[in-house]
Amino acid sequence: KGVVVAVLDTGIDSDHPDLADDIVAQQCFCTNADGTGCCPGGRTEASGAGGAEDEQGHGTHVAGIITSGGRVAPRGMAPDADIVAVRILDRTGAAASATQLMKAFDFILNSQPAVKIVNTSLVFGSFPGACDSANAFTQALAQAVNALRARGTLTVSSAGNAANKGEIGAPACLSGAIGV
Repeated sequence: KGVVVAVLDTGIDSDHPDLADDIVAQQCFCTNADGTGCCPGGRTEASGAGGAEDEQGHGTHVAGIITSGGRVAPRGMAPDADIVAVRILDRTGAAASATQLMKAFDFILNSQPAVKIVNTSLVFGSFPGACDSANAFTQALAQAVNALRARGTLTVSSAGNAANKGEIGAPACLSGAIGV
């Protein structure tokens, strides 16, 4: 109860009866593959009410697993938690660039001190093990995850959905993240 969870995904259905009263902030950092914005109004960034509106459904689903009130869908694992919805994926569930993920982590670090858990049900790249120093992107991401962890915020990330038993995606492959 009272824990704030940031969901970095396709956004959130801000009118969903099980989630609407749990949303405490919305932010969008989203660019389509063609360079156009996928935030409301065709922008590449948006904030405030409706700023992270979900056009795909995955982010709403993830948020529901966490905090659904059980009115129209099953009750979530933490129905009294609050959600900071951050849209970084387009209507197909893709990101044009890893920059979108980095901007989301910067947003959480710099303007959302109440967040205690960051959930990323997404994968960038594929690595055979710990990836903290694999390339410039994973180094920067590791710094962000470690900075969050130092302030008491956990990052939980999906390991991947491609049934790849020999590799794991970022951010789950970071030593400071919890891969699931």
